[in-house]
Amino acid sequence: MEKGLDYFKSDAFWEQYKISFPQVEFDLDYLYGLLQAATKGRANPYLVHHRTDRNGLEVWIKFEKTYAHDGSKTIKSEELEEKVFQLYDVEAYGGIVDYIDHFET
Repeated sequence: MEKGLDYFKSDAFWEQYKISFPQVEFDLDYLYGLLQAATKGRANPYLVHHRTDRNGLEVWIKFEKTYAHDGSKTIKSEELEEKVFQLYDVEAYGGIVDYIDHFET
């Protein structure tokens, strides 16, 4: 969102992801359709706002910011606190790097 839709047309995007702009346009529209189908029967301001450009990525990001953890920063911080205070289990992971990768995921 910071770089705008023109970023998808850039050489830097192509070099990093090897995805053509027509494919990106198709995927954005497809994601928009999926989100629209998932919220069928409910008017959603984000879907309405993007009904002309059908930018599913922007709608998804707005959904995440608004609805993740019921929109509560407190719930999210409590969930993250729980994860941080879990003891590191040597047998469950192949090492600290695997543990960090798993935690970040």
